[in-house]
Amino acid sequence: MGKHEVELAANKISLGEYLRMTKPAVWGAIVITGVIGFLIGSMKADSLSFLRLAIAVVALSAGTAGCESITNVIDIPVDRVMRRTENRSLPQGRIAARSALYLGIILISVSLVLSLELGYVFLALMAAGAVDNVVVYSYWLKRRTSQNIVWGAVSGAIPAAFGLLAADQSATILAVLIFMFVFFWTPPHIWSLSVEYKEDYARAGVPMLPVVANEHSWKLATGAFSAAMITVSLFFAWQSSPSILPLTVSSLLGLYCAFQVYSFIGMPEKYAHRLFVFLNAYLVAALIVPFFSLIG
Repeated sequence: MGKHEVELAANKISLGEYLRMTKPAVWGAIVITGVIGFLIGSMKADSLSFLRLAIAVVALSAGTAGCESITNVIDIPVDRVMRRTENRSLPQGRIAARSALYLGIILISVSLVLSLELGYVFLALMAAGAVDNVVVYSYWLKRRTSQNIVWGAVSGAIPAAFGLLAADQSATILAVLIFMFVFFWTPPHIWSLSVEYKEDYARAGVPMLPVVANEHSWKLATGAFSAAMITVSLFFAWQSSPSILPLTVSSLLGLYCAFQVYSFIGMPEKYAHRLFVFLNAYLVAALIVPFFSLIG
């Protein structure tokens, strides 16, 4: 293999390493909520702009990947201690912290410029999401309070509303509901993960609620947020379409979700992973409920 081929192979490995460092599974899921939001907004407005969709997707992708890149730098001390994360690129030194920081700044800058193309509202939403994720959650509160993910849920919920409003800026009530749904979804999702990796979080000194609170308190909080999430999902389905089918589907999904949460609260260690996986599917399923009106 010649020198040029060796350098090319090294570059490919490096690019792949950088991509993995941004956690594409995490920001990809967030972007999907934005895309679904956009399609719902388009359905409500009875029009679809592929240009605005493309701008929204690239803006959300760049913004969320950029935030993940910077928060990975902030989390290096934690990731080095947790067995779940100790082999990531930054803790292992395969990517320099400075490089990850620069990449994050560039990606967020691109996302802000593209958001401005959609309007000042979207610039404000993107900026608010980045500040909440990087500064409020990761830098300030993650290692200081058990309510960390409650505040961090704000940035996770913004992309869905961002996408919906990008398609129909008049759909403010629906945008608020989709924001609230993802907001209430986030803590139970992360708390189930923290139960599964309770020792890891305790070793790293990250005070996730199930790690530091008594069992009654965190189970009560999980139940309350889950109940709020399911309730909002029903209002979301009702507001999105006059058809009875979306509300019916949402009700059935909500009942099954309540069963999953109930099982988890009863036997946390046994059902923590199952609830974590289920809530990923439930997020997407509950958001696509409005499309059932096209069938009905």
